[in-house]
Amino acid sequence: LVLVVAGVSLFGWIGWQMWGTNWVSERKQADAIEAIQKQWAAGEESATVPAGRVTSIVRIPRFGDSYAVPILEGTSDAALAAGFGRFTEGVQPGDQGNFSLAAHRVTHGEPLRDMPDLQPGDEVLTTDHEYGAIDRAWTFVCEKRGARYVAQPLPLPLRKKKKKQKKQ
Repeated sequence: LVLVVAGVSLFGWIGWQMWGTNWVSERKQADAIEAIQKQWAAGEESATVPAGRVTSIVRIPRFGDSYAVPILEGTSDAALAAGFGRFTEGVQPGDQGNFSLAAHRVTHGEPLRDMPDLQPGDEVLTTDHEYGAIDRAWTFVCEKRGARYVAQPLPLPLRKKKKKQKKQ
C-alpha cells in the first residue's frame, strides 16, 4: 500500500510539473502582459504584478501568433513562473557589460521551449522600451541564429486625444 501511494504521489508530482505549472504560468504571463499594456496606455514604462516588475514583452512570430512573454525584473521563482527574468546583479540597464535573462525551457509556461527552432530570417519583436542591455542580448542571440531583432518604436506616454473643453 505504501508503494502504491508513493507511486501515485510521484506520478502526481510529475504531472503537476509537466502540465500544471504550464497552466498556471500561462495565466500569470497573460496577467503580466495585460498589466504592462494598461500601464503603457497610461504613460508608464513598467507595471507591478504579484510576481514582480514587468518591463517589456517579447514576441517571436515563428513560435505562433500567441507567443508573447513578459520580461520581469529579477530571477525569483515567482518571476520565472511569470515569464523571462532579468538578472539584476549584472550591469545596469543601458550600461556596457554582460546582460542575462533566465526562463524555463520545460515547465512554468515553457518560454524557451522553442528557442532551438529559431531559424535564419526569423524575427524577435519587442518595443523600443527595452533596456539597452536587453537590446544587445537579443541582438547577440539573433545574430548567432541568423534571425532578425526588431525593436518597434512606441512613444510614451501613450495618450488619447483630449476632448476640447467648452468655453463658458
